[in-house]
Amino acid sequence: MAGHEDARGQIDRYLARLRAGLARLGQAEVDEILREIRGHILEQTETDNTPEHLQATLAKLGSPEQLASLYQTESVLARVRDSGSHLGLVRGVFCLARRSVLGLVAAVTGLVGYLLALWCLSLGIMKIIWPENVGVWWGPEERAFGYNVTTINGSLDLPPDLLGWWLVPAGLFGCTLLIMATGRVLRWILLRARPVQLPGPQGAQEV
Repeated sequence: MAGHEDARGQIDRYLARLRAGLARLGQAEVDEILREIRGHILEQTETDNTPEHLQATLAKLGSPEQLASLYQTESVLARVRDSGSHLGLVRGVFCLARRSVLGLVAAVTGLVGYLLALWCLSLGIMKIIWPENVGVWWGPEERAFGYNVTTINGSLDLPPDLLGWWLVPAGLFGCTLLIMATGRVLRWILLRARPVQLPGPQGAQEV
């Protein structure tokens, strides 16, 4: 009887640490995960409830913190499938980046894509604010794209701006195109990532 109580207490302590690690998930989702893990532990120790076998069963699950990280990653990536939000994509990518090289590649790709989109947007905005200092110049001695603050005798001495005010819609279009393209690439990577291995009846989850 005492051994049974000790085993129950050990399982309860394990699940309490797991609950703490799942604090970012919804209450209903956390309760479902805990029921699943408790059922898995009880099933594995049904025919052999010795302390050694219980320890081995918990060791196979990994630490509560590691297991919580797996479930959090799976939960975030599952929501990405149903969401068109770029913020959701970024969260999913950075969750995956902690677990795989593919996730790290996706994080770098997203960072570069969104920074380029921000740069294109800044070109369009800055053209409105400082039209003489922002543009696309091409001449015998000046080949530049973007910002130029070179002055000669207190005034700008630059070749004609090739785009002129067309840089404003071009910058906005480039920003939109880069955001859409980056989002599509990130979603493609996330949907083809290796499954997160979860214990119990839920098994491997395709992410």
